[in-house]
Amino acid sequence: IKISTRKDIPAVPREAISRQGDKTFVFVIKEATARQKEVSLGIQDGNLLEVKSGLTVGETIATSGLGTLFEGAKVEIVQ
Repeated sequence: IKISTRKDIPAVPREAISRQGDKTFVFVIKEATARQKEVSLGIQDGNLLEVKSGLTVGETIATSGLGTLFEGAKVEIVQ
């Protein structure tokens, strides 16, 4: 069995994913504002999904409240 580890590929929890039709999105939070970004998903490992394109390692994403978020919404980050 050949196993490889990739450290430069972003992964997001399942609850951060939203779908509209056949498109998949995450909400990136920048300067307290939500921005909807279309992403392409890869493999799943437990609750994490690989993001093949559309997201950069280190970007802050929303993982809750997706039902009330929209493009340009002002948000407060709670950890």
